[in-house]
Order: sequence, then structure tokens, then C-alpha cells
Amino acid sequence: MPHLLPIEVLRRCLSHARHGFTIADARKPDLPLVYVNQAFEAMTGYSRDELIGRNCRLMQGTDRKQAGVKTIRAAREAGQPVRVTLRNYRKDGTLFWSDLSLTPLIDAQGVLTHYIGVQEDVTHQRREQARILRHQRQLQVLAERLMRTEAEERLKLACEVHDQVVQTLALCRMQLGELTRDLGGAVAPPALGAVCALVETALKESRGLMAQLSPPLLRELGLAAALQNLGEQQAQRFGITVRVCVEIGHKSVPEKVAQLVLRSAREFLINVGKHAGAQSVAVGLKLKAGELVLTVDDNGKGVRTRRQVETADGGFGLLSIRERVVHMGGGLKVSSRVGKGTRVVLRLPLVQKRWKA
Repeated sequence: MPHLLPIEVLRRCLSHARHGFTIADARKPDLPLVYVNQAFEAMTGYSRDELIGRNCRLMQGTDRKQAGVKTIRAAREAGQPVRVTLRNYRKDGTLFWSDLSLTPLIDAQGVLTHYIGVQEDVTHQRREQARILRHQRQLQVLAERLMRTEAEERLKLACEVHDQVVQTLALCRMQLGELTRDLGGAVAPPALGAVCALVETALKESRGLMAQLSPPLLRELGLAAALQNLGEQQAQRFGITVRVCVEIGHKSVPEKVAQLVLRSAREFLINVGKHAGAQSVAVGLKLKAGELVLTVDDNGKGVRTRRQVETADGGFGLLSIRERVVHMGGGLKVSSRVGKGTRVVLRLPLVQKRWKA
């Protein structure tokens, strides 16, 4: 026969326990308490005499419609143990959060005789969690404001490039053309031809810069057309094959989501062109479970670790994208194998998630 501890020893152990400990009699109506330890008295502000013979719902006051109470009721009906977090109230009315574990005690005949309850005051943890969630909401608001301001500044800068730089270059091209015509049939000096070529290059690069700052196709024709155009530009720039497959139908994409997807795709393609040593890359965009999923797969040299991918070209681009994606409720995953290429998957919810307290 195993050695049994004397009941007084067990009582002293429970009285010195850090957590609140209770025993309720399941054989009597309304499960009255038959034992509470000192920690439970200190936690609730009630004395042992005020608690014995009463149900634990005393601590919930009138706040009995909370989800945890329903969970306890369902577990009791099924005769199952349960663990919940409840809003409780001390004798003086002060709110505290309690992490409660209830365990049914079954005798040798299979009859439920008692419920053993273990409670921990988790008010501090809940307050810290609420504080963190408030900060997360603030960061989300700031991130959205930053993206909106940045988009506005990019559009403003693109307009300034067009109105000042591009227009000036276009005027130079016109005047150079007139100068060339004034030569009649004479051979134009080599320097004049070189200047004309430089002006054409500057015009082309300025228009490309405008498109990078604020892609007109995104505003005029939508995300699918802008991605296709981006693929063509990067293919020409790096001399690689870029296949773009968009499967979102006519689904409307919020502007800030579309902007982030397009900027992210551009960053990924530039990383591929500069560092992957790839001959081809596939860009995919589809809808899945309410999320917009962007994938970029290349057949380049690959790397051993994700960190090597993220630190390419300083890592600032991917780090910035990851932060923005997370603040918009999405995720970014990078996977790679040496000799097998790299795969980047970006997920963004169409309906922005909000932090809940």
C-alpha cells in the first residue's frame, strides 16, 4: 500500500500554496465551497467564513454573461476538466483577472464528488497584454499613415519630375531638332549627335523614374496591368525571362494593398536581377482565403539561409517590406536552397486586420 500523507500535512501544504485553491462539493446543490486556502482569501478579499457554503460565482458579481462562464457550464455538464480566464471581483468591488483550472474528482464508484479549483491572479499579465495591444494599434495607425504620406509624396515628386525635368528635356530635344534642321544638308558635328543621344537617354530614364515613384498603370489600369508592365521592364533591364500570372479576376484591391504588392514585387525582382544569377523568374498573384498572395520564384543559385537572402543589397528593402506587411496584418516568407533558386511568398489581407484587446 503506498504511503499516504497525513491530512494535516496536505492542509498545511495547500495553505502555503501561492495559487488560490478551492474544493467544491459536487454532491450538494449549487456546488458550495467546502475548502479555500489562504491565497484564495487574499486574492478575493473574502474570509474563509464568508466563502464556505457559497458558490464561486460570488466572485463574478453581476458579470455572469462572459464567455468563460459558459465554457465552465458546458464542461461541468460533460464532466470534463476546464481552464478559463475570468473577470472576477474582490469583496471591495475591484476587478481582477483569474486564470481558473477546474478538475472533477471521481470516487471509486465513478461518482463525481468534488471539483478542485486552482486560481491564479493574472491581472498584471492582462494589463501588460492590453498595453502591448494598444501600442500595436498605434504602430498600425502610424504605419498606415506613413504609407499614405509616402504615396502622396511619391506622386507629388513624380509630378514635379514631369513638370520640371521631363518638360525641360523635351524642350531641349525640340531645340536640338531645330538646330539640326538649320544645318541643312551639312553633316552635323559629332558632339551634336552625342548631345541628342544624351537628351533621349535622360528623357527615357526620367520617365522610368516617374513610373517607379508613382506607377501610372496602377492608378489607370489596376494591379494586374501594372505587374505585367513591371515584369516586362525588369526582364529588359536584367536580360532575364519574367513570367507574370495574375489570377484575381475582377476583384477590387484596396489602393494601399496594391501599392505595397507592386513595390514588393519590384524589390524582389531587383534582388533576383542583381544577386540570384537566374535566367528566369515567375511572378504569381492570386486570392486565397481572403488574402492576396504574391509569389516570386527564381531558378538562380539560391542560398543556404534566409538571412543571406534578406541581407542581399544591404537588406533594407526586404526589412522595410516585412515591417509594412506585418503592420497590415500579413506575412512574408523567404525560402531557398543552394542550386535550387529562391521563393518569396507575400500575403496581405484584403480587409485589414485590427488588433483586438
